[in-house]
Amino acid sequence: MIKMIILFTAIWGVESQYRLTPPDGKAGEVGPLQIRQCVISDWNAAHPEDQLQLDDARGILVARKVFCWYVTYWGAQATRRYGHIPSMESYARIWNGGPKGYLRRSTKDYWKKVESELKMLKDN
Repeated sequence: MIKMIILFTAIWGVESQYRLTPPDGKAGEVGPLQIRQCVISDWNAAHPEDQLQLDDARGILVARKVFCWYVTYWGAQATRRYGHIPSMESYARIWNGGPKGYLRRSTKDYWKKVESELKMLKDN
């Protein structure tokens, strides 16, 4: 769990430079982790007892809850389906590129940003 919180923190830095109330993204992303509606839709499908609206993701606690669930859920799916054992890199790339983001070439640069942020956090 500690590693997931550290990863969450690094992604918060990449996504919104640690701002609690960043401006919305160009594609409608909101909150400190720049969460999109598709992520909230996945959450709602898996949590019928705890439905969320996109605006809920503007709060840091909801953003963290959704992030941790999303990356571990899709990471577990990758393990079940393909035998892929998720790493921090896999989780970051899933966050950036969706359920199969760890396979997408387009998420490699995102991982480099997150990795750099992780090193900065470690050094401070």
